[in-house]
Amino acid sequence: MLAPLEQEKDVKLILDSSNDIASEASTADLESFDLAKLQPKKYNKLGIYFALLSVIATAVGSTAWKWDPNLPTYELLIVRSAVGCLASYILMKQSDSKTSLLRLFTLQNLIVGLLGALSMITFAVSLLSLTMSESTTISATQGIFNGIFGLVFLKEAYPRSERVLGLICFAGMILIIKPPFLFGQGTLLENSVSSETLPTHIAAILCLISVIFWSLMQIIIRGANKKNNGFAVVFQTNLLMGVLCTGYLTIKGEFQPLGADGYFISSFIGVTALILTWALIKALEYEKPSVVGIVSYCGIVFAIMADVIVFHTLPTLTSTAGMVLILGSCLFLVKRAS
Repeated sequence: MLAPLEQEKDVKLILDSSNDIASEASTADLESFDLAKLQPKKYNKLGIYFALLSVIATAVGSTAWKWDPNLPTYELLIVRSAVGCLASYILMKQSDSKTSLLRLFTLQNLIVGLLGALSMITFAVSLLSLTMSESTTISATQGIFNGIFGLVFLKEAYPRSERVLGLICFAGMILIIKPPFLFGQGTLLENSVSSETLPTHIAAILCLISVIFWSLMQIIIRGANKKNNGFAVVFQTNLLMGVLCTGYLTIKGEFQPLGADGYFISSFIGVTALILTWALIKALEYEKPSVVGIVSYCGIVFAIMADVIVFHTLPTLTSTAGMVLILGSCLFLVKRAS
């Protein structure tokens, strides 16, 4: 469960780590840089196609996760964490054969992994009670939180225009979250019968908390003096997610069997997660991150299609208005960054 959406975060995390390393280029490298490379170039179709493939894999995997809301949430997360640990460790060894398991357990990795694990768990729980379009749109506010936390903790510039966009996104989130003191008592998602389903406004707040955890994790990585292998952080995040879920079920004293359907869906989601990971990495081999970022926002289109075709639900008028505000702000931010 949750693997596609969270695996996409995993890949973005790896890319952020790579960008940090690239920013430390020497003066000699800068002097030898060919200015002709700065000239406008045509968009690479392969890069866009791979980016679209990653978006489609995300939508398909998320649809599979929401297909049967009665499957045990935390048991599926444990299976997802095992798959994530294995895949990230293999990829890490391929990128750096000298990396050992002992080197993964640094204080920085543990803190980052804990924030990432909490982000994944809260997102998983919230996704059961939100439409795919609502959860996808709330996740798109990560760039806004990165700007706020970068200003507070790293003293990075946070222009006035970005602050205005942040306020617009906040207004959009209010329309999606629909707090009871403004919009009346929240309701449960109509097509969900899971015992873990929450009122919509509570689920939306959990989804927002998930975004905040993930943003804080990235801020810690960006501010660290020593850069680590991105796959090492992904490994630690999945490991701690499995530990937290196992601990919760142990305290609760109840482990539910997944059954054949549960293992099939877990395996299917794992496959889609690997596809989107590979597709995102390939996309950034052919095209620049800003272009891939713009393409990724079309995920809201596939999310709405899944809501309508598979789950037969439509966003409310207020949720739609909130999505328009958030997506408009994010696309404007990406356009300025490019």
